[in-house]
Amino acid sequence: MIETPAADSIPWSFLTRYCEVSCRWVASQDGDSGRLAAYRNLTNLIDLRMDLPDHIFLQAATVPVVLPNVRSVSLRLHGLYGSIQALAMPMLEEFNIEFSHLSHTSYLVDPYAAFHPVLCLFPRRCHSPSHVRVLRAMSGSVFPPFDCASALEQFPNLVELSLNIPYVVSNTLVSRLVPHDGNLPLAPKLERIHFPNRSLLHNDCLWQNFVEMLYARFRPTVHGVSRLQTFEFPTDSRAYDFDVVAGLKTLRERNHWDIRVGSDCVFPAWDEWRMC
Repeated sequence: MIETPAADSIPWSFLTRYCEVSCRWVASQDGDSGRLAAYRNLTNLIDLRMDLPDHIFLQAATVPVVLPNVRSVSLRLHGLYGSIQALAMPMLEEFNIEFSHLSHTSYLVDPYAAFHPVLCLFPRRCHSPSHVRVLRAMSGSVFPPFDCASALEQFPNLVELSLNIPYVVSNTLVSRLVPHDGNLPLAPKLERIHFPNRSLLHNDCLWQNFVEMLYARFRPTVHGVSRLQTFEFPTDSRAYDFDVVAGLKTLRERNHWDIRVGSDCVFPAWDEWRMC
């Protein structure tokens, strides 16, 4: 339980890093949520981590809480969420999230909000998606499937994309990561891709398209496309892509690419930071 800060406490505006794990707040004197009252003072915060139980960060204010200097955010959300409190983070560069379900269909109408509850945290009017360079999302389940490619259109400057969400990597997404007719592909600046085997959409991703994507990214020929540095393909006990694993190892040996398969790679933890 966290009470509203006393007058002699360290001012919240002094904080540059903040980590909150399973905290419940009492209301402030003006009746507002204690958390929101404190968060509105985090004007110099750069790094934010929150591990939140079910229904602890539902929308309490229609006006987004502005965190003007936050660059890196890590969230771990438990349970199903309705309307999550909106945070405006115009300088955000890295976003890590782990949540148990991806199932609220109302967020699937707008591709910008397809990563419920990732993107619904960022109101369109006060978020600058072009600043985001690292996007990591992990979920235990997803229903129904959503258009991941359309959602990623909002992040043209991604350097790292890590998706540990069942069945979101479709043939369409893989194809859109390849330049066509000299046009830039989706997320042209990617240097690191992390797609676990569980993220592949069953009977949809074609191996030849996957190979084409890897060649196009490890050996880019189109101006404006960065060279892929690392591709990771973790597997689990339910791995069904044995041919894919063998094929990736062959590509690695043949081309001397940094392709990591199976136990050679681990999906980043929800609070693992890239930037400090």
